[in-house]
Amino acid sequence: MKARIAPTLPTALCYRVGEDVKAILHAQEIAVKEILPQELGSDVGSFLGRGRTRTAEPESVPEESLLLMADFSRAQMNRLLDALRTAQAHVDFKAVLTPTNRDWSVTDLIKELAQERAAIQGRVES
Repeated sequence: MKARIAPTLPTALCYRVGEDVKAILHAQEIAVKEILPQELGSDVGSFLGRGRTRTAEPESVPEESLLLMADFSRAQMNRLLDALRTAQAHVDFKAVLTPTNRDWSVTDLIKELAQERAAIQGRVES
């Protein structure tokens, strides 16, 4: 008898996203986990029961919004991104959970995404 592993449902970790984004996530049957400002020092993976569960006070509270996608198939991710684009729903940073970033604090992830955006924009403007 073969063991069956239940598929993991796609989950969106959300920080400061609007109700329009949440409505799209719910319409696509994506689990939503809200990140509160006091949880910004927690490791990303801890919200999903993965990786370390270190919790620290955030050193700063980012103003940017974050949508972090976990356990999405490529098709699910494309459907979500298309729906967000069509609805003109704004999210400052969109990212995918990786083995590397799951051990970062939410604050560190947002800082890294901001640095990557600045580097990309610097190359485009040059």
